[in-house]
Amino acid sequence: MDGHSRARRWDAAVAATAPALPDWVGAGVERRSLRRVQRRDVRGRRWVGRWVAVTTAGWSAVAALSPVGAVLGGWEWLLLGAVAVARAGLGGRELAALHRDDAMVRLPGAVAPSPWELRGSAAAAPLRRGEAALGALVALARSLSSTGPPSVLAYGAAGGAVEVVDGLRLGAVRVVACEAAMRAVVDPGRRAGLVQARDDLVAVMRTSAAGLDDLLVAAVEVVGGAAAGAADLERLRADTELLREYAQALRSLTG
Repeated sequence: MDGHSRARRWDAAVAATAPALPDWVGAGVERRSLRRVQRRDVRGRRWVGRWVAVTTAGWSAVAALSPVGAVLGGWEWLLLGAVAVARAGLGGRELAALHRDDAMVRLPGAVAPSPWELRGSAAAAPLRRGEAALGALVALARSLSSTGPPSVLAYGAAGGAVEVVDGLRLGAVRVVACEAAMRAVVDPGRRAGLVQARDDLVAVMRTSAAGLDDLLVAAVEVVGGAAAGAADLERLRADTELLREYAQALRSLTG
């Protein structure tokens, strides 16, 4: 069994067991799964990029030498040179598309709490929902190979989801800190203030996670349809903008 088959079997096993896991474990599973898929995708794109670069350089060399061949060997070299120029141009376009796609996909940079820190935390459920929705949005964006409006909006939606998940991770860190302080503080009055701060953060996290769900539904309608209508594209664009507002609210709460 080759490495790709083992990776696919592992991903299938993770997908089958993840729903049954508690949220404090599932959030980490979703996060590692997306990171693993991206690493595999980046390795594949890097190999394809090297191969395209080599073949493009080869065709460019043939095109450059074709006039010399035409002088020495006949007009057939000119025809070969024209074909080489066309193939080199197509290779350049493919390289540009690969670099553009790599630039459009990134992962959240914020550090999330560890599974043990999330155990029993109110932040575990919304954080898991956000991580899972981001993975689905990135997969949908990568399934579109064209550069038309649906592809641009899908990548934009994935970028908005990255911002929200960054905010969710930062929010989860603050919630975990509040809960640790709640366990340490004995005075009921001071503890009530910490409980209120924790509840406010969790409420914003849940609202943001619900916004990610709405965005995922809109993206599926755009990607899954035979031809995305203007209304579907506008809904996806509006949901993406709303999601960025959620991300800004999360960042303002988490400092």
